[in-house]
Amino acid sequence: MSDGSAKVWPGEDFKMDSLESEETPECKDTVKDDQETTADSSPEPGAEPEAATPSCPANHIYVLDPIAVRRMTNPVTARQRGETQTRLRDLLLQHQHLASPYPLRPYPADMAQRWKKLRSKFPNFSEVLDLLEKRYALALLRRDTPVSFPPLLLLGDPGVGKTAFSKALSKEIGLFYGEIQMSGLTEAFTISGLDVGWSSGNPGRVFEYVSAARHANPLLLLDEFDKCSQGGSGGDPHAPFHVLLERHSAQHFEDMAIRLPADMRWINWVATANEPLAIPASLLSRFRRIVVPKPSRTQMTAVINSVYEEKRDSVTNGDLFARKLDQSIVELLLDLTPRAVGLVIEEAMGACAKRSRRGRLLRITPGDVFLPKSHEQRRIGFFPN
Repeated sequence: MSDGSAKVWPGEDFKMDSLESEETPECKDTVKDDQETTADSSPEPGAEPEAATPSCPANHIYVLDPIAVRRMTNPVTARQRGETQTRLRDLLLQHQHLASPYPLRPYPADMAQRWKKLRSKFPNFSEVLDLLEKRYALALLRRDTPVSFPPLLLLGDPGVGKTAFSKALSKEIGLFYGEIQMSGLTEAFTISGLDVGWSSGNPGRVFEYVSAARHANPLLLLDEFDKCSQGGSGGDPHAPFHVLLERHSAQHFEDMAIRLPADMRWINWVATANEPLAIPASLLSRFRRIVVPKPSRTQMTAVINSVYEEKRDSVTNGDLFARKLDQSIVELLLDLTPRAVGLVIEEAMGACAKRSRRGRLLRITPGDVFLPKSHEQRRIGFFPN
């Protein structure tokens, strides 16, 4: 069975539908009233009536109902109901912080400057940033409004920077970043969990990411959303998103392992795809779809310098390289996609390090750059076979 490989981006110290102008919701409104009547969470005979779910501070919610979690983690009750209930209790104890007031992250105070930084690094994402800045303007109408934007579907050719942009966006906004690789995914339980009655039962990626984020409005990327299976014996991987992409239903999303409604309505979703027709129409209608063009040659200069800056920060000993690329190197890379630029620069840094002496500032030269064969042939006047 596929495990839906996932990655985490460190939005802060962790090693990341439309915004409403209403008052922050009361925590007690985040869970269905009838959840306490389910078979696994019903009170014991003779138990005293329980108090209503308490309220919590502004800009906080209960992801899980604290009363239901308290009841289901009762050790005596768990033992009486058997091994499965004991496993469920242990699982809830691992995630019991979700039954305490859980914060909703607001925008950073210097967000206006951060938008400019994103525009400089990703000039071909102007339409996406236009939309996001309008949501930001709405948020400014009330102090500390949580970050919230509608589900985005970024369409475009491979390599134009859709995934890199999503990572950078989460970092600049200050949100936890979780990435779910949808390509090749064949089971729904990777997303929505598997009942603990099964030996391999565990929560799905969505629940795990919200639990790890330590705030209720992380940015989750659904990479290559058009490339997962249409479903086999484990269910259609697209199916859970009919619930998760609608705020009113995401408020009561039930992970199969947890067996309790969880408030997932504040997740900020970004999906990437190359072929929108491979996505069910019922899900396409839930996204704001934006086609991301390949950067123009003029824009590519900024993109190349941005990619080089990122590589200096991420590659081993990258800080030993010159802060800026020589213009001769930029000219060599203008016809590549942003993804290809990253690969070529990383290889060039290795070649430069191999020929250079220790103790000197490292500077990439044209001799360090090895272009993909097709681009090299075009550059010198030939065409690939």
